[in-house]
Amino acid sequence: MIKKLLILLLCLTLIQCHTNSALNKKDYILVDTLHVARNGFNVIIDYDVILKIDTSYWSASMRPNGTIRSLDRKLNIKVCGKH
Repeated sequence: MIKKLLILLLCLTLIQCHTNSALNKKDYILVDTLHVARNGFNVIIDYDVILKIDTSYWSASMRPNGTIRSLDRKLNIKVCGKH
């Protein structure tokens, strides 16, 4: 029973590692980095960022290679003035 569970967990991990992001780097603009998550060896695991997708802003988690791990929620940001 435990062997089957371990094999299932290994398969799920491998599938998750090989999935691609739904957004390409051309589809969003990185606005700001909120937090950098590191492991015990000071290696970056992921970033918490704000992205601009079309005309809306989203909080997201991004891997170090630039792929989006997850879009967390849409933000209500009002931009004043021109940039």
